[in-house]
Parts: sequence; C-alpha cells; structure tokens
Amino acid sequence: MSPEVEPHLPPVGFSSAVEDLTLSRGDLDSNHEPGRTGAESRSSGCDGKTSFLKLLIEAEAAASSAAIQLVSFRHAEDGLIDPGSSTKDKRRMARQRGLLLEKLEDFRQINKSLRQKLRRLQASEADRIDAEQQMDSLMKKMAQAERENERLKKDLNEMEKQIEELISQRREQQEEVRGADLMTKSADAANAHMQGQLRSKEAENRRLTSQLQTLERTVVEQKMVINDLRASMNILNEKASEDRESLKKATRAQKRRAERFEAAIEKCYAQLKEKEAQLTKARTERDSRRQQKEQMTNGKDRLQAHIEILKSEIADLTLRLQKAKNDQNAADETVKRKADKVMADNNDLLASNAALKASVTRLEQQLADCESALVEEKILSQEKKLEVEQCQFQMESQAKQLRSSAEMTESVLHTNSQLQEKGQALQKQMDRLQQENLELVRKLAYQEEALSYSKGQLDQRASECQALNRQLEAALSDVRQQVNKVKSQAASREEALQTKILELEAEKSKRDNELRLLRQSKLTSERRFEVRLKDLQLSLDQSESHKRSIQNYVDFLKNSYKTMFDEGLQATTFRSLHVLD
Repeated sequence: MSPEVEPHLPPVGFSSAVEDLTLSRGDLDSNHEPGRTGAESRSSGCDGKTSFLKLLIEAEAAASSAAIQLVSFRHAEDGLIDPGSSTKDKRRMARQRGLLLEKLEDFRQINKSLRQKLRRLQASEADRIDAEQQMDSLMKKMAQAERENERLKKDLNEMEKQIEELISQRREQQEEVRGADLMTKSADAANAHMQGQLRSKEAENRRLTSQLQTLERTVVEQKMVINDLRASMNILNEKASEDRESLKKATRAQKRRAERFEAAIEKCYAQLKEKEAQLTKARTERDSRRQQKEQMTNGKDRLQAHIEILKSEIADLTLRLQKAKNDQNAADETVKRKADKVMADNNDLLASNAALKASVTRLEQQLADCESALVEEKILSQEKKLEVEQCQFQMESQAKQLRSSAEMTESVLHTNSQLQEKGQALQKQMDRLQQENLELVRKLAYQEEALSYSKGQLDQRASECQALNRQLEAALSDVRQQVNKVKSQAASREEALQTKILELEAEKSKRDNELRLLRQSKLTSERRFEVRLKDLQLSLDQSESHKRSIQNYVDFLKNSYKTMFDEGLQATTFRSLHVLD
C-alpha cells in the first residue's frame, strides 16, 4: 500500500465508529420517550440496582479508556502528519486505530446494556403506577369491609336481644313446669314418685351432660376467639407503633376497631360468666343424679359379670376340645409314619429274599448239570476204562464242587430261614401295630363320645345362657319401656324450649362463624395491605434513587459525548483536510 493512500484509511474507520456512537446517543435520548416499557417483576429490585451500578461503572471506565485512546490516536496522527514519519509510525498509527475501534465497540456494547436497563426502569415505573392504583382499590375494599362489619355488629346486637328475651321466656316456662311438677308430686304415691323421679333424673342428667358438653365447646371456642382477638390486637398495636409516622390514618382506624373489639369482648365475658354460673348449678345437679344412677347400674353389672363367667367357661371348654383334637391328629400321624416305615422295610426284605431265591435256583441248575455230566462220565467210563483215573480225579473235583455247592445251598437255606424268621417278626410287628391302631381307634371313639358329651353340655350351657339373655332382654325391654314413657312425658314438656334453644344456638354459632370469618378476612387483608404498602414504599425509594442516578449519569454522558465527539470530529476533519492539501 502506498503512503499517499494509507493516511486516508483511519478517518474512514473512525467515521464508522462515530456513526455508531451518534446512533447510541440518539437511542439514549429516545429512552426518555414513554410507551416503550416491558413487564418485569419487582422481586429482583436490589439485584437490578447493583447490576445497574456495575454497568454505570463499566460505562465510565469504557468512556475514560476511549477518551485516553482518542488522545493517543490524536498524538499518533500528529506524529504521522510530520514529513519525517516512517513505516514504524504508520504501523503504530494502525495499531492505535485498532485499539480505538475496540474501545469504541466495548463502549457501544455497554451503551446497549444501559439502554436495556433504562427500559426496565421505565417498566418498573409503570408497575409502580399500577401498584398505586391497586392500593387505592384496596383502600376502597377496606372501607367497604368496615361498613359490612358495622352492619353485622348491629345484627349481632339484635340477635343478643332476642336471645335474652327467649331466655326470660324459658325461665318463666321452667317456673310453670316446676309448679306443675309440684302438683303432680303431691298427688302421686311415694314409691311411684321415687321411681319416676329417678328415671326423670336420668333423662335430665343425659340432657344436661349433652348441654354441658355443648356449652363447654362454645366456651372453649369463645375463649379461642378472644385469644385470637387479643393476639390480633397486640399485633396491630405493635405494627401501629412501628409505622405511626408513615401510616397515621391506618393506626387511628385500628384503634377504633380495637375499641369495638374490646367492647365485644367485654360483652362476651359477661355472657361467659352467666354461662359459668349456669354450668356450676348443672354440675351439682349432675353429681347428685350420677350417684343415684350408679346405684341403679349395680344390678346390671352383676348380671354382666355372670354372663362373662359363663362365656369364659365356654371358651375354656372349646380350647380343651381343640387341644384333644390336635393331640389325636398328632398320634394318628405318628402311627401312619411308623406303618409306612415298616412297609418300606418289608419291601426291602422281600426284594432281598427274591434275589436269594434266584441265586438258589441258579445253583440248583448247576447241580442238575453236574449230575447229567456225571451220568455221561459213567457211560464214558464203561466205554473207556483207560481214562478211569482221570475220570475219578474229575469226579473227586466235581464232588468237591458238589460239596461246596451243597454248603452254599445250606448257607442259602440258612439265610432263607433267617429271612423267613425276619418276615415272621415283621408280621408279628404288623399285627402288633394293627392292634395298636385298633386301640387308638377305640380311644378315638371314646374321645369322640366325650366330645359329643361335652358338646351336649356346651349346648345346654348355651341354652341356659340364651335363656338368661332372654330374661335380661325382657328386663331391659321393660326398663326401656318405662324409660321411654318417662322420656315421652318429659319430652312433651321441654320440646318447645329445646327447639327454641337449638335454633338460637344454631343462629348464634352461625353468627359466630360469620364474625370469625370476617375477622380472619379482615386480618389477612390488613396484613396484605401493610406488606403491599411496604413493598410499594421500597419500590418507590429504589425507583427514585435509580431515576436520580440514571438522570445524573445520562447528563454526564450527554456532556461527555458532546465535548468528546465535537473535538474528535473537528480534529479529524482538520487532519483530513491537511493531508489532502
């Protein structure tokens, strides 16, 4: 490349970098326009802030390095303009130009990331505006919930008045019932009066126990509600003391609500004291009636104990029968095993006896062959007298063989007799085992007779138990009929009052559940509102701090870009004109 053409290249590369930087300035200016926001969660606010500060620091470092590189590039161009410049200076100029382009590229990348952060901040600003709108809607909902609470409290007061009126009516009716009972008691006889009183006391005791259980449950539930209200009051007071400066209006509303809740709690305490007094009276009556009831249940306990004794005897008899059956089965199995073993031994002996018989028949056949050979030898001896000595020698040898064979037959016969004796012993053993089996069969028959006898006794005992159960059921049916009569008489008197009490208690429980649900919803909404306020306050502070820092940095970048690029453009145009001249 010629030296005349080479100086024109750096301004071209620098102009492209300048165009990129001018575009980045335009993009930064366009970031202030609304309507280019994107949705992003506020949960990563602190991380975004730190990353944005890091990007700002990196952008400042890149800007300072680009400025330093631009100054060095100017010095290199000044040295290149001199007439005594060499190829080394040109190479240094090209290297400086490459470094400047790299620095400008880094600065352009950081500029892009800053533009993205600015867009995210605009999105967070839009989210903050949405949060403020949601806050206003939550405030409206809170006011509506307070109005609903006031309406429900008015309804509760009306229901409490109705309950007091019904309680007064119930007391009057109880007084009338007591007067009627006194009149009936004076008319009846002493014995019938005592029995009727006992039965009525049992029925009333059951009813009072059920009422006591329900009242205790209501008292426990009301205590739990009171504890929850106290805990909620403490939480609200603590939060009000902490956020008094920022949420004065909220604390005033909470104090008013606390006063209302305290009034409601005092009313509940008064009602609880009245109910506790009623409970003490009912408990004293229940204790007196329980003693009378225990005296009545002693006879039933005795009968139940007798029935349990009979059941235990039946269970013992069944266990004995099962044990006898198990022993009999075990004895049968042992006898079967012994018989199988004896049969196996007998089969083995029969097999050995058959083998011995086969050997005896074989020896007898040999003996018959020898005798036939002897006859032939006698015939030959008559024909050949010259060979008599040889024949005699052979006969002696054959006689020896015959003697040995006779001895063998004797031994075989002896073993056969031994085997027969063993077979007879086994036969005797089989007969003895058969006799033992017969004895076992007789024992089994005797045990079966005993079992049948014990079964008959068990059936007799079971029939006796059934008769006793029938008697007990008849007695219990009589007692139940009498109790039902007394219950019907008492139920006819107290049915109206009981229905009214049940309706009032159901209405009261329903109202209590509604109040509890409203209180829970109120507490949850207040907690969410407070958390939301804190989150919004933090997001507002963070967004304002981000906004200030970004605005300062944008102003700084604008000023630095204007000064740096104006000077750079003037210098490059001046140098390009000078080189062309």
